[in-house]
Amino acid sequence: MKNKFILSLVLSAAILSACDGNAAQDTPSAEGEGSESYTTGSYQQHFYESIAEMGAEAESETTAPDETETEYTETTSVPMDALYRFIDVSFSQIPVLLGNNIICSPRSNETDTPLVRQYDLDFININENSIVNIVSLPEGFEVDEIYPGSGNVLARILSDTYDHRVEAMVTTVAVIYDDFSFDIIDEPTAKDFYFEHYGHKISEWDIDIVCVDGEPEVIVPGYRKEDDENGFYTEYQVYKFPIDEDRFVYRTGGYERLPGFGIYDFSTKTARNVPDSKDLVPVGGVHDGKVYSVKTAWDGFGSELYVTDIETLETSFFMDFPYELQLNDFVNYYMPESGKYILALRNGYQVDNIMYLIDPDTGEIIKTYNDVPQDFNFYSIGTFIDDSSIIFSGTIDREDKLLIFSPQNLENLLS
Repeated sequence: MKNKFILSLVLSAAILSACDGNAAQDTPSAEGEGSESYTTGSYQQHFYESIAEMGAEAESETTAPDETETEYTETTSVPMDALYRFIDVSFSQIPVLLGNNIICSPRSNETDTPLVRQYDLDFININENSIVNIVSLPEGFEVDEIYPGSGNVLARILSDTYDHRVEAMVTTVAVIYDDFSFDIIDEPTAKDFYFEHYGHKISEWDIDIVCVDGEPEVIVPGYRKEDDENGFYTEYQVYKFPIDEDRFVYRTGGYERLPGFGIYDFSTKTARNVPDSKDLVPVGGVHDGKVYSVKTAWDGFGSELYVTDIETLETSFFMDFPYELQLNDFVNYYMPESGKYILALRNGYQVDNIMYLIDPDTGEIIKTYNDVPQDFNFYSIGTFIDDSSIIFSGTIDREDKLLIFSPQNLENLLS
């Protein structure tokens, strides 16, 4: 069974959550002739392309949605060239971008059975700001993790929860197809719930990173102390982002501690832990052969950035946030997968929401964006949609919203 490390949506803990991941979410692969592989997105919370072609064979009866019961919500479209724009959502968890501008936003509902919930999945076009379809999952299926799909698969969804009706942990996977029908897979394995790194099928299963190109093979193992299955010394592995076709960055997590991160190489089949990476969390992307990470602690944020050479694994100090942070003020760093720039968000109880565009070579602040909406309450870490836009979940005027922020004049500022 897959042990679930719960992602907190509270900003003060989100960056240090066990799922990046993941919250983090990663891209399931496409199979069949003519398929084209794309990499996963940066952490987190997990944005991907879905363009490959795939012929999926149902392992159980396919359930088609009842078109007569499907409800659609049409709302006002949003300007695509604005500094920021809002997307309407009604969610109980962080939405996941599936590609082609469609997000999957889980929404839980109460049932007549005590302690049993039922989830609807809202599929929302973020360009048109409208619900294009709704998929209703069976009662008792908890939405614990979402992996975007490819080809004719929109998403793979994991339910790994305690079922009060049978008084046991139950793991189930739902496969959602592009016609919004779905299959439910009982007693799944790592081969049923995976994402893709340049054609390699990878699953975060239990505490390990597992390659499922063929028979499942643990490529980055977690660790459990004998007679202490999920204790303080337990370490689990999380895929973070790609370096190139052969390599990716992974993070090692633990209970109230951050053991470090490392690099896996498919060409040599080796996982190398970065020696001096304790309390360092990669911020996503690679620039000039270096991985950028923030020095932090398990229950808070940090302001110092470090760089690690991807060849030598040597780590050195890069920069500190240039402005003094008051009590309960925070700064969060983000980098797109291309590594072209660093974006910093400063917010908290005593300061306004401010974004900073930072040069990844010098640490210099290139531009300050003071016109971030001040009444938006950030609930989650940010995840890049592409090289020029980042998305956050939160609330404004007590309504759930997604905020898409797109730094202006990037080409001129970065030239």
